[in-house]
Amino acid sequence: MKLSRIAAGLCAALALLPAAPACAWDGVTHGHITDLAVEQVQTPELRRFLQTHRDAVQSGVAFPDWGHGLKPHGEALHAQYLDAAWSDLQRPQTQAQPNHDELFAHYLGAYAHVVEDRLLDATLKKHAKAVGEPDRDDMENAMLGIAGEGLLRWTYRPFVPDADFARIYERSAYFGETRLNADNLAEVMRDTMGRSADLERQLKLLSFLSAGYSRRAWPWGAANLATAPGGYESNARAVAAGWEAIWAQAHGRPAPFFVFSIPADGGRLPSAEALDGYGRITVVTAQRFDVRDLTPDMVTLTGPAGPAPVRIWPYIDIPGHDVDLAFQIEAATPWIAGAGYRLRIAPGPGA
Repeated sequence: MKLSRIAAGLCAALALLPAAPACAWDGVTHGHITDLAVEQVQTPELRRFLQTHRDAVQSGVAFPDWGHGLKPHGEALHAQYLDAAWSDLQRPQTQAQPNHDELFAHYLGAYAHVVEDRLLDATLKKHAKAVGEPDRDDMENAMLGIAGEGLLRWTYRPFVPDADFARIYERSAYFGETRLNADNLAEVMRDTMGRSADLERQLKLLSFLSAGYSRRAWPWGAANLATAPGGYESNARAVAAGWEAIWAQAHGRPAPFFVFSIPADGGRLPSAEALDGYGRITVVTAQRFDVRDLTPDMVTLTGPAGPAPVRIWPYIDIPGHDVDLAFQIEAATPWIAGAGYRLRIAPGPGA
């Protein structure tokens, strides 16, 4: 989305704090965080919708990872798929389908998954080295998160609308994946999803059996994954905020584009080090957009000495991630410990 079409600004009051850290999620934990997000939703109609269509929401949460069986197709499902699915939901023909609500719920689940990944990659994953736990991966995070918490049962009925996926994929030229086409999409998808579901069940059992070891091996993660910035709880708040904006837009109401930040309004920046993930301001959006459209003159960071120059980054410092659901803003000069800052992102010309 071009920034000139964004009709909302973002303000955040910031101050500095000492540091904190961690690493990213697997499918089990994605589902858990998304359940937490439903509890954070403030709009009664939206919360009821998510609860009524939980099977479709949770199926959407699982969906982006199925493509990892066809590397690198999983990257397309964490990026371009959201644009394609949203475009499909706007078609009059799709809106007239009896399963439209389930398709919308599935989209909201896929959005949740991508936001959770982006927020974790931008913050906790970068910060893991600071606490000596850089080798902890997705599986260990799941173990720490669900072990002993009664999450070993299968909690939803998979919603897999083959015909709708086939239409979205065909209209999107199969996202450039030459191994997929109209003849084998459904078969490959079912096979890969089935293997993913089996792995998820095994992971749940493994996490239960290895809970004690995991918590001894990764003590910071065991103590902080839920509450640290970028952990379960802030992931859930980010997803809920994005859902609220998407719901409003879908019902023709004004909606913010910048929906969540770490730190939040009135919050504290946990670190002064830009590269550890907490020394930059992380911003989450309701839709994907190209961060290269956001120029420094559209961002105002005001500190004790007045406006300060900024650098704008993708959510992760790897080429090819400019168009996404999150980005970061870094002060070009060192943060002043204990000082208050105010960030404003202008909507841009023509908004």
